[in-house]
Amino acid sequence: MSADPRHYPPEYDETVVLRDARLARLRLLGPDDKGLLTRTFERLSERSRYQRFFAAKATLSAEDLSALTDCDGENHLAIAALSPIGGDGVGVARFIRTLADPAAAEAAIAVIDSWQRCGLGTILLVRLFAAAAERGIDRLVLHMLSSNTSMAALVRKSSPRTSLSPAPPFGVSAVVPVGRASR
Repeated sequence: MSADPRHYPPEYDETVVLRDARLARLRLLGPDDKGLLTRTFERLSERSRYQRFFAAKATLSAEDLSALTDCDGENHLAIAALSPIGGDGVGVARFIRTLADPAAAEAAIAVIDSWQRCGLGTILLVRLFAAAAERGIDRLVLHMLSSNTSMAALVRKSSPRTSLSPAPPFGVSAVVPVGRASR
């Protein structure tokens, strides 16, 4: 048993049931997950990659992989969603605490196309809210393209107190009060 009283300690592992009755396994992402993250990225469509990275991106560089998996669990936390069959990555949600304001963190979510619209993004965002709140973060900032209406709807649905504002060059930034989200 972990000495860490948090719901999201390093050994966090949870299986969730999605709206379409599929199961997804959630766990924290870490430095040993570069291969998993590469394979998950390769399963994203060009459109999903563009919406997540704001650029056409064919591959993740070694520098990208290090930055995306160098999670300390406190200031940078990432939750991976895996298919229970084969353990393939199907989504990732993360936050990185901002240096200028330790009570805020930038957040991002990516879900592979064949697992979108089944509730996985919502579950990942709710878990991210809870993990952020446990770490003293009171708001998440998500940048998204103006055309990414699905993400804007997900954020608004997850927290009615969300504030959306224009944010060139991204298009839109959402400031989401975290509060004490439930698991």
